[in-house]
Parts: sequence; C-alpha cells; structure tokens
Amino acid sequence: MRRTSCCSFKTQSLAIVCFVGIGMFWLGAAQASLELYQRNSSIGASFIGRGGVSSDGLGQLAPGGTLQVEIPDGSTVQFALLYAATVFGGDTTSLIFNGQTISLTSLPNVENPGLFSTTRADVTEIVRDFVGSGGGTFNFTVDSDPIFPLLNGVALVVVYANKSLPERSILILDGGLGFDPQTTTVAFRRPVNKSKPGFQATLALGIQHGYQGGGSTDPGTHACGDVVAQYNIVDINSQRLTSCAGNYDDGFAQNGALVTVGGVGDSLDIPADPFQTAGDGTLPRTSDDELYKITGFVNDGDTSLTLTTSNPSRDDSIFLAILTFTGEVTVIPPVTRKFVIFVQGLGTELDTSIIARGFETTFDDLKTLLRSETYGYSVLDFLEFSYRGGAVTADGDWWPNSYGCGDTAQDLIISAEYLAGMIADLQAVHANAKFSLVGHSLGGLVAFTVLEWVAAGILPSGVIESIITLDSPLAGTSVSAALKSLPFPSLSCEVAGLLAVTGAIGDDLDAKADNAADTRKANRQLVADAIAQSSGLRVLTIGNRQDCLYDLNECDVPRPRGRWNAETLTQVVGNPAKNKLHNLDQNCDVTLLDLVQTFKSCVGGSHSIILHSNPADTLNDVATFLGPQVENP
Repeated sequence: MRRTSCCSFKTQSLAIVCFVGIGMFWLGAAQASLELYQRNSSIGASFIGRGGVSSDGLGQLAPGGTLQVEIPDGSTVQFALLYAATVFGGDTTSLIFNGQTISLTSLPNVENPGLFSTTRADVTEIVRDFVGSGGGTFNFTVDSDPIFPLLNGVALVVVYANKSLPERSILILDGGLGFDPQTTTVAFRRPVNKSKPGFQATLALGIQHGYQGGGSTDPGTHACGDVVAQYNIVDINSQRLTSCAGNYDDGFAQNGALVTVGGVGDSLDIPADPFQTAGDGTLPRTSDDELYKITGFVNDGDTSLTLTTSNPSRDDSIFLAILTFTGEVTVIPPVTRKFVIFVQGLGTELDTSIIARGFETTFDDLKTLLRSETYGYSVLDFLEFSYRGGAVTADGDWWPNSYGCGDTAQDLIISAEYLAGMIADLQAVHANAKFSLVGHSLGGLVAFTVLEWVAAGILPSGVIESIITLDSPLAGTSVSAALKSLPFPSLSCEVAGLLAVTGAIGDDLDAKADNAADTRKANRQLVADAIAQSSGLRVLTIGNRQDCLYDLNECDVPRPRGRWNAETLTQVVGNPAKNKLHNLDQNCDVTLLDLVQTFKSCVGGSHSIILHSNPADTLNDVATFLGPQVENP
C-alpha cells in the first residue's frame, strides 16, 4: 500500500494519539479485559457438550466477500455470532450479512473506545437456516463494508453439536484488549485432566488493525512480517506462545481491511520461533496463523489458565479469543461486585468520627430501599464520598474523611479529583467491581464532571456503570447569586451552603445568560450520549418542578419587583421519557417575618424532598435504574 508520513497529535490531558501511516500509538490508555460470552448464565462456559466451533475472519476492500464455516456431517448449529471490528472511532451497528440486514450491539469492555470498537450480533437463525442438516464448508457473504465508521473486518463464530465428536468445553471471550501487558484469567471449576482420550486444548485469536508490511492490494499471509514492527505478544501460563500475532491474514494491506482471525484454513502449529517479532530482521521468518494447539501449555491438575497479552507497537487490538478444551472445563465467574457511591451536595456534612458502618447521610431513605429483598444490597455496598477525600483500608474498605459544610464550597475540580481518586483507589483492590454514582444537587455536578473526564479519555471507561443526578444544576443556575442580595441577619451552615458558591463552583453554577446555560446543557447532553454509545455507561437525571432553589416563585420568596426567573430545566438533560421532572410540592412559603427559618424549611425542604420516602416514585426510579446487586458479591 501507499504509505504517508503525516502525523497529527490530539491532546486531552493524559491522552495522545499519533497516526503514522497505517499504524497508530495511544498513550495513557485505560485497561479492559475480555469477557466470557454465555448463552446460559448458569453454565460457566459458552458451550459444553459433544461438538465443536468454527471461526473465520474477513477484511475486504469492497462488499461481497465471504466468511466460511466448516461443520462436519450430522451437526446441529447451536449458535452463531458475527463480530465487527472498527477503528478510528464509532461503532459498526449495521451490516448486510448473507443478504439480510442485521443490527450489531457494541461491547462495553473495549479498551480505547474512542479508537477501537467491537460490536456483536446473534446470527444463529441465518446460519442455521442456511446450513440445515448438512455438513461441509459454507460461504456467507458480507454485502456491506462501511467506511464511516471504518470497518476493519468481521469475524464469524459458529458453535455446533455433534454426537460423534468428543465432549468439549468452548469459551468465547470477546471485547477489546489494549496495548500494555494485560492478563485474562479463567478459573476452572474442575482441575484439567489430560488423561482423557484425545485431550486437546486450542486457542484462536481475532485481532484488528495489524500491519507488518505489504502493498495496498496484497492479500494477507501467515508469515511474520519483515517490514513493519507491529505485533502482539501472547503468553499462556507464563510461557511464550508467540511474539508475532497480528497482521492482516484474512484481509488486505490497507486501512479498513486489517484483520486476522484464527480458524478455517489455518494451521494449529505454534510459531517455530515464539520470540521472533515483526520487522526484527531474523531469519528464517516464522509463521503465525492466530490458531494454536496449546495442549503443551496446560498441565494435569491446573485449576486456571492465564492469558497474558501485550501490543508493544501500540497499534493493534485483540477483540476475540476462543479457548477449546476436551472434556468439561467450566469457568468460575469472577466476583463482580456493584458499589454505589453517594455524593452529597452543598452545605452537607459527614462525621466519620464514630467507627461504624452506615454513616448518616441525606441518602438514608434510598439506602433502605436498596437494602430491601427486591434489590439485595448490603451496607457494605454503600460508599460515602467525602469533599476531603479518604483512603482504602488494608481490608479493601473505603474510609472517607470527615468534612464540614464549608468544604463543599471548594473548587469544583478539586471535588471531582477527590471522587476520581476514590474510584481509582477502590478499583485497584476490587478489580472486577463496577461503580454507580448517585449525586444530589452539587453532588450530581461533581459526578457529571467525572463523567466528562471519562468521555474525554482522561479517566478509564468500563469502571463506572451508571451515574444518577438528583436536583442537580447541570445547566447552571443564577438563583444563587440573586439570593445573596437577600437580608439574612445570620445563616446556619445548611442555609449558607445553599448560597455559598465560590471559585469554579460559582463559574459553573451561575448561568449569567440563557445562551450560556443552553450551551452548557447541550454540551452535557452530548457527553452523556457519547459515553453511553462508546462504553455503555448509563446516565439518569431526575429533578423536581417545584424545587424552589431553581424557581423561587414556587415558595413565594419575596422579591422587590416582578417574579424570579425559573430555571427548572437545569436539572435534567436528555430524553424526557427517561430523564424525569417530578411534581413534589413542599407546600411551604417563605415569609419576611421569619425569613431565615422559613427559607431553610421551604427552599431547603423543596430541594431535598426528592431524597425522602414520601415521593416513593422518585426513589423507585433510582433503584430501578441501579438494578439489583449481583448474585455473587
């Protein structure tokens, strides 16, 4: 292919992208892992039984190429999966497969989601109808080849049952691995027994955007390339399997056709020189088909297998791994615990001086609901954010520092950094954990700032599962500045917290003009949409139409002339069907005779009523969105 030497840099704090010819480099990336595909969640494998698996890949320069499936006579198709591997941003969500238009769903566990994407579709019925009861080699056409976004290639995985074959366990792991060394471990429920007749263990890999040299119309070969040093290193149980996985064995030497998938027509031979890398100049050149017989890497009695991968050239992504074992080998699912982090708002306090679980906070009614049998959370699943940070104990528990209401008025960026640091520290000791953020008022704004950092690639995706904001000024509000003019003789900490907006908080809250608020809201909606599409992170914003903090007229707050501006819509972004404004009336008016007390009870009460059990529908909205705790926390 014709290569260019142009290089452009795009910087976003920790992220730098450089495109050099056909390759790329991404620094400061997040970590992800491949996840087991299961048809039945009660079985720790993709398939267990007498049968086998067929896999193939296709990278094409024009529509109409074919994917092949090899199935022995007497087989029955159990299921079939079609994968699309996309590069340079965006998802391939629609393809024409064997004459039928199908929809594909993005997989959230893909590292560098702004760069790589993996989408998947169940095409069982199409394949089953085409194959019928016959056996042999079957060709399936891919009749579309999207350029925007740029589809590198597709993979077809078909699992079949056949009574004449030995019992096998098939583990399909998919998603998208990154560049730095990463480990994917599968734990076996029973130890490996190699004494079974015909025991065999194999590994097939699917890799996108590999290029080791060649002209733009050159079809792929299996030889370890001697021109461009792009390669993946793979170790199994700390033994080197290959140092030259990748290239475009199933495509062509051109962006949009760079894919290789071990399977149909490939050799099971392990590379003769497992340490030879692309472009290293050593001879003779070894072959690598991305399909390997790994029986020699597995020992009797093994209770796990560790797959360690890395991409030192920082340009490829492993999006598929298929492990096959003779006999029953089931995976013990990793402990996936869900934590809920509660972020209180302006003027709140947290006292952790009493060494006890379950600190008293504004979210107590919601916690009670989540601890019900319906949702199954425990007090150990609830984490309190502190505006003064905290630490993870030796037991892996989070212990927040106490804070006062004055701490909540610090620079918004400082608060967001505390929250991001908290998540990073917890994730380091709870590798499979997922976190949901629930923020009220300013707390929602702090959580949304972290969301914006995830969308920008500054923080890793895949760790935060969902964000919920309650009565949060997502588009800013000018009411805080207006309230400062009211004649309060003295302010309690709670009331002062409602009004104390300083530094970056003031910059973000004070909507000095309607167009500024509209722009801020539109930008945050774009962030929410983008992060949902790229990583599956879900966002829910809930507000109260009768929250007097955003419409002082609701509480008849005195004003010398005219009415206060209503800014109710600052509380929600996105689809009104999903992001709700409730009608929660405090039935309370502010009076001049007792301005401070009635302001606190009326305005403060209307701002916090959303957190309490009386309007059960709001708490149910939150609990339903969070979903129940996983079964194996």
